[in-house]
Amino acid sequence: MVVAGLRGVFVRLWCVVASLVAVPCVLAEPEGIALDAQLPAQLAGCVTPPQLNQSYLRALAAHGGEQGRDEGPPLRAAVSYRQSDEASTILLQIALFRAERAVGMRELPVRTEDCAALPDALGLVLALLARDAGPQRTPAAAPVALPSTQIAVDEPPEPPSRPSEPAPSAHVSVGVSAGAAFGVLQSAALALQLSAATPGEHLSLRLKAGGLWPQEHAVGEGFVEARSYELGLELCGGLPWPGWPRLWLRLCGGPRVGVMLARGRDFSVDNLRARELLVYFGLTPELAFRLASATWLQLGMGAALAAVRPRFQIAVNGGRPILELSDPALARVDLMLSVVQRF
Repeated sequence: MVVAGLRGVFVRLWCVVASLVAVPCVLAEPEGIALDAQLPAQLAGCVTPPQLNQSYLRALAAHGGEQGRDEGPPLRAAVSYRQSDEASTILLQIALFRAERAVGMRELPVRTEDCAALPDALGLVLALLARDAGPQRTPAAAPVALPSTQIAVDEPPEPPSRPSEPAPSAHVSVGVSAGAAFGVLQSAALALQLSAATPGEHLSLRLKAGGLWPQEHAVGEGFVEARSYELGLELCGGLPWPGWPRLWLRLCGGPRVGVMLARGRDFSVDNLRARELLVYFGLTPELAFRLASATWLQLGMGAALAAVRPRFQIAVNGGRPILELSDPALARVDLMLSVVQRF
């Protein structure tokens, strides 16, 4: 141990002298500690075992690696993955074992956009655990601040029988929407909606309730006034935009059931009030942008086909209908802007 330490000091002094005369010098990587790293499949795009091994060796040399050298059983590292309650954040559980006995564990919160820094962060944590597990144990160092990460130290656990499953992050999304509907009658209608969605970012069910006000349709010497109230159930699926975790594409579709209220105005004959049922089947693509950790801004533009389109008698003369409101259009287009909050 003393000889290896003196050799390391001599190599570093030689590198300092060599740098003064512009001679390249490469520090030898530490040897003598075997590390078998097991990584979850979710980290395949961010870090590989060879990358982790190189980062571990560099960090071991920079943070007291000489104290971790011994001839005992090899070290084994196990990294498990679970989704954090905070959006775009994962939690890595890092455990170090020697002869199937846990010698240290730390938890590492990591943001998904910090994928490039993950090899160095994991290597530093493993190097600190390996140093503390050496035969000459030193006082535990304070948690090291890593870029975009926080390290929390827990008591060493018993070795897990199998990798822990990701903990589900339950939430309910509530949204408020405003926009316009085109094609119900001749004029566009203002649309207001409230929505609630089940947990799930990639797949969820959404219930919507709202109304369309007001619509006016000129007929003869008078006008037809109408308004609609709707209730819809949609199945929504979504995926993040590649390279932009804050931007998501979603597609929602399902049935809508509505009630249209219509009445005649300014006719010289009797006016009627009518109430009829409408049924639509709609499909709405949406673009969602995350404003904060639990707040989203969504823009949707969809179309709906009418399965039930009633006709309205809006003026009569002596009990005989003389004017009818034409069928609502077979298809309509909706443009909606929504603010969604997750709880």
